[in-house]
Amino acid sequence: MQDREESRPLTDVELTPRPWTRRDSFALSGIVALGAVLRIGYLVVFTGSRKLVSDGSQYVEIAKNLATGHGYSMQYPQLVVHETAFRPPDYPLFLAGFYWIFGPSAGLARALNIVLGLAMIALAYWTVWRYVSTRAAIGAGIALAVMPNLIANDTYPLEDTLSLIIILLLVNAVLRRRWILTGVLTGLLTLSRPSAQFLIVLVVVWVLVHANWKKALTVAGVFALVLTPWLVRNWVQIGEPVLVTSNGFNWAAMYSPPAQANHGFVDPVFHPYFKGYRLAQFDELTWNNELQALGVRSLKSNPTYVVHVAIKNAGDLLELTPSDNVFGEGADGRSLGVRDATLWIFYVELVIGLFGLLATLRRQISQLLLAQGLYFFGLSLLFIPAPRLRAPLDLALGVGVGLALEKLTARREAVSQTAAGHEPIGEPAAPAVE
Repeated sequence: MQDREESRPLTDVELTPRPWTRRDSFALSGIVALGAVLRIGYLVVFTGSRKLVSDGSQYVEIAKNLATGHGYSMQYPQLVVHETAFRPPDYPLFLAGFYWIFGPSAGLARALNIVLGLAMIALAYWTVWRYVSTRAAIGAGIALAVMPNLIANDTYPLEDTLSLIIILLLVNAVLRRRWILTGVLTGLLTLSRPSAQFLIVLVVVWVLVHANWKKALTVAGVFALVLTPWLVRNWVQIGEPVLVTSNGFNWAAMYSPPAQANHGFVDPVFHPYFKGYRLAQFDELTWNNELQALGVRSLKSNPTYVVHVAIKNAGDLLELTPSDNVFGEGADGRSLGVRDATLWIFYVELVIGLFGLLATLRRQISQLLLAQGLYFFGLSLLFIPAPRLRAPLDLALGVGVGLALEKLTARREAVSQTAAGHEPIGEPAAPAVE
C-alpha cells in the first residue's frame, strides 16, 4: 500500500515551480541591504558600546572556553569555571568555530549575529517565494527586515537568530516531506532553544496526520539520535542526561514564594530568599533540581497563580505593558529609546501578520509557521516573558505580512478582472448560460 503522501500532492508548491528571475535577485538584494543598514545602524549608533551582560555574556564565555580548549564551561552561577549545561550548545558551538579561527571578541559575536539575521531574512524570502509568490516574499522580507525585536536580537550575541534559521529550515523539510531531515532539524532546534524541548510532540503529530506512523517514528528516532551525544555528555559531566540545567532557575524565578509575593520575576541567584540555596549553586544539577522542586511545590500550593502569570506575561510579550520589560530589555543590551519609538511597527505587523496567517490557513506554510509561533509564545506565557523570546512568533508574523499582501492584492486583481469582463486568473470559467 502506498504511503499517504504518495497519493496526494506533497505540498502546496506548484508542480512546475517558476524560475528565479533577475527581479527576484534585485528584490532580495534590496531587502537584505535594508536589513543590513538597519542592524548596523542600530548597533553602531545605539548599543555597540554596551558591555555584554546576562545571557549574552554567558554565551560568549562558553564559546571562548570552547575555542581555547577549556571545554563547554563557564563561571555562572558559581565562583569558578565549571562544566555546564545551563545554556544549550548550538549557538556557543557556532561562535566557538569562528573564535578558534579569529580569536574571541564581543564585536565578532555581534557581527556574526548580524550575518545570521541577514541569512534568516534571505531564507525567509526564498521560502515564501518557493511556496507562495514573489509578491508575498517581498512583503515578508521587508516585514522581517524592519521588525524592531528582530533587529535588536540580531545585534546581540543570543541564540534566538540562529534558532529562527533552524525553524525556517525545519518548515522547508516538513513541506518537502524530508522526514529524516525533519528529525535532525527538530533535534538541532531543541539544542538551540531551551523552550523547544517539547516541540517534537507537535512535529510528530503533524507527521502522523499528514503521513503515517512509520514516518512519525522515523522523525522521533532521528530526533533522539541527534540529542543523544549531548545527553550522554551531560550524564558524564553534570550527573544526569538532562537537556539544560536552567529549568529550575525559570521555575523559581516565576513561581517561588518571593516571585508570587512580588507578582513577577525574581532572580534566584541574588534574591535574599534564596540564601539557603547558595551552596547548592556549586553543584549545578543539585541547584537546578532544588529550584525546580521549589517552584513546582509553590505552584501546587497556589495553582491559580499560573493564570496571573499568563495574563501578565501576555501583556509583556505583546508590548501592551512595555514598562514591565525595562529590566529584561536592558539585560539584552537594547536601547529603550529606540524600542519606544518603534513599538508601532510591531503593533502594525501583529495585526496584519495575524490576518495574513489566518486568511491563508489552508496553506501548510501558514499552518506550520503559526503553530510553531504559538507553541513558543505559549511557553513564554508560563515562564520568563522577555520580548526577545517572542522571536519565533515575530518570524510567523513577518511572513504573515507577506501572505496578507498576496491575499489582498490577488483579491483586488480578481475584482478588477471581473469588472473588466475577464475571468480571474486561475479560476475555472463559468458555464455558458443557455
